[in-house]
Parts: sequence; C-alpha cells; structure tokens
Amino acid sequence: MKKIITTIILSLFTLCSFAQFETKITTYKNCYGRYNEYKKKYDFDEFHYAEIVFTFYEKYITVDDIGHSLYRITETLPIRKTSNSETRSVKCLDENNKECVFAIMSFDDGTASIGVIYDEKMFVYVIKTKNIE
Repeated sequence: MKKIITTIILSLFTLCSFAQFETKITTYKNCYGRYNEYKKKYDFDEFHYAEIVFTFYEKYITVDDIGHSLYRITETLPIRKTSNSETRSVKCLDENNKECVFAIMSFDDGTASIGVIYDEKMFVYVIKTKNIE
C-alpha cells in the first residue's frame, strides 16, 4: 500500500512540475496535405476554421483535437531562419509511437503556423502570435 501511495504522490508531483512550464497556443484554421512524389511537394486541401489548443510542456505536447493527440519530444532540431521567417522544430513520437516532426514557423508579419509532419502527410495549423499564452 505504501508503494501505491508513494507512486501516486510522485506522479502528482511530476504532473504539477510539468504544469509550471506550459505554454498554450490556439489555432484559428488548419489544413491537411499529402506529399506528391511526382511534384516533390505537398498538395494541400483548403483551410478550414479550427479552434484547437496546443499545450507545450517540457517534454510533451498535447493537442485538444478530436483524437486528443499527445506528442512526446525526443530531439530538438536546429533553428532554421530565412529572410522573413524562423522555424523551431522537434522530433516527436505520437500517441501511436509513430515518429514525426513538430515545427512552429513564425513570420515577420506577426503570423505563425504549426506543422505536424509525417513521412507522407502534413497537418498545418495557423495561429497569430498574440494567441500565445
């Protein structure tokens, strides 16, 4: 019984310590794309309204979507900069243990987007940087 109580207390402590380092981002539209091998680029559908909340913790990212997605961060990738944007990305394992890249691209005009990239598909979520809590 003591082991169970100790495990519960340690679990609660871990959850509380993660909560101190959380950042929330709300999206306002999204789209889905499939990689076109012939064109060597993604073909995207049209953007749709989507108010989805992403919560970033030290080692995890949760998404308030239909599937309640959970991404476990495995590696931080180098920052990429262009003349009008900056991209920060991490490698992750999703709730099905599939590897993906999770990227946040911020642009000089004050907009930003989140990309979740798998081998042949990509999900793009558009945000405004003022929506970051």
